Amino acid sequence: MDEEFGIEMSWAGIGPGARILELGYGYAHFLAWATAQGCNVVGTEINPGLHEAATAAGHDVHLGTLDDIDFATGTAFDAIIAFDVFEHLTISELKETLTRLHGLLAEGGVVFSRFPDGGSPFGLAFMAGDITHKTALNGSAMEQLGA
Repeated sequence: MDEEFGIEMSWAGIGPGARILELGYGYAHFLAWATAQGCNVVGTEINPGLHEAATAAGHDVHLGTLDDIDFATGTAFDAIIAFDVFEHLTISELKETLTRLHGLLAEGGVVFSRFPDGGSPFGLAFMAGDITHKTALNGSAMEQLGA
């Protein structure tokens, strides 16, 4: 997994010293990896148990949705990471989230997301296998949301 994070972050141009926000950090694997790489990482998670574990591990984390966090004026991130998060939102929620994320990006910052490919028969199996998935996404859908 660490090697995958390294490859993905190099693709996105994210390196040591980057200010990163991770949405839905889950078991905090990426938080730990990015911190070890010298990044300044903040996370948000809606699962209280996962939040408690990340807090106990010393991560800078918040319990709740993005809207529950009151960032200080001028807070800006070089990267916002959303691994397996966006498919859990409706199109309306995703549009609102992307607008909010845009406002939290530093100049030249990136939003880096990963989700099951809703245009692939293999991705659709993941979509249908989890009742918390609300939206099938693919590159074309994300382009439409970004327009």
